[in-house]
Amino acid sequence: MKIRILAENLAAAVTEAARAIAKRSSLPQGDCVLLETVGGRLRVTGTDLETAISVYSGAQIETEGKALVKPGMLARMLATFDGSAISIEPDGKHGLALSSDGRSFKLAGLDPEDYPPTPETPDHVADIDPLSLRRALVRVLDCVSTDGPRIMLQAVNFAMHNGTLTLAGADGFRLGVVDTGLTVGPSFPEMNVPAKTCQELLRLLPKKAKDANASDSVQLYADATANPSKLRFNLKRQEVTTMLVQGTFPNYDQLIPTTCDTSVKVDTKALRRELRAASVLASQGLGIVRFIIGPGNTLTVAARAEEEGEFEATIPAETEGEGKIAFNCVSVDSFLKTVGTEAVELRMTTQTAPGLFLPINRIGGNDSEVWRADESYKWVCMPMFVQW
Repeated sequence: MKIRILAENLAAAVTEAARAIAKRSSLPQGDCVLLETVGGRLRVTGTDLETAISVYSGAQIETEGKALVKPGMLARMLATFDGSAISIEPDGKHGLALSSDGRSFKLAGLDPEDYPPTPETPDHVADIDPLSLRRALVRVLDCVSTDGPRIMLQAVNFAMHNGTLTLAGADGFRLGVVDTGLTVGPSFPEMNVPAKTCQELLRLLPKKAKDANASDSVQLYADATANPSKLRFNLKRQEVTTMLVQGTFPNYDQLIPTTCDTSVKVDTKALRRELRAASVLASQGLGIVRFIIGPGNTLTVAARAEEEGEFEATIPAETEGEGKIAFNCVSVDSFLKTVGTEAVELRMTTQTAPGLFLPINRIGGNDSEVWRADESYKWVCMPMFVQW
């Protein structure tokens, strides 16, 4: 391989690809990134054998080829070139020589033929708007389990519901379900994508409509449309390939409350402010925060800690009925942090039944303002059992 490339572009590609590398690899090749020329560009790939990240970068390619090197040392060498164009060519059996303006480095490498191959995923299954995908991932990832014996709960479920793509995540205490509104074909397979893969994908997706690549669809490719075991997300400059979690995701439809006796609509910032105050005492125990709906159009947030003290705050709200329910303070705050709307609604039946939280969109002007629930995003939380 003989190429010429901007040092800063290669450094950025190496840094992104290296995020897929396992902290402790059982193979020496697992600590490396693969540099290879593909289709007139340089591709840099890192993997932990479950998830692979490939990053493409423009380069002047004189001779095709590939090399396998450690990303840390390569990045440190590239940083000394101050973003200038550098020449890269083979050195020795598997090494590389980097040079520019009289400065040169020699970097040892391994045989690139020993690098684990990225799984093939030939079947195109969907094109997805990147901003809609990002918004859905932000909302459901917070509900995904981070440990425990149930591997299925450490994944985000991608499935077609009523012709549109729906994402879901759960940890046994919380459930987040987002109907993206994105149309997918009838052959779209149900897939359980590891949370780590989704986190890395989220980091690569554009954040705003004005960001670069915000108008470029994310293409999904699988190794089979009926029962896939591998999935690839194609972005403009990156590819994220992952092994899927095999098995059946819990039937979450039966966990989502369909009726309620009591509801409250409240300003998101006001509720977060009082939750942070309540956490001063709630954090001294099990993190319990009490919600008292009514009387009148009020929501009372309360917390207490034995031998420490008590907290209570009342927030103006729009209520239907009266009720009491307790939740984990951190869980509710995490929902409010990612919901992305000015107001939210809590629907409940009894103190022991799950509570349903929904984002609220404010419609109309000040004189005719209406709060309307957005049921495309449903967040279900199990209550805490307390003595009232």
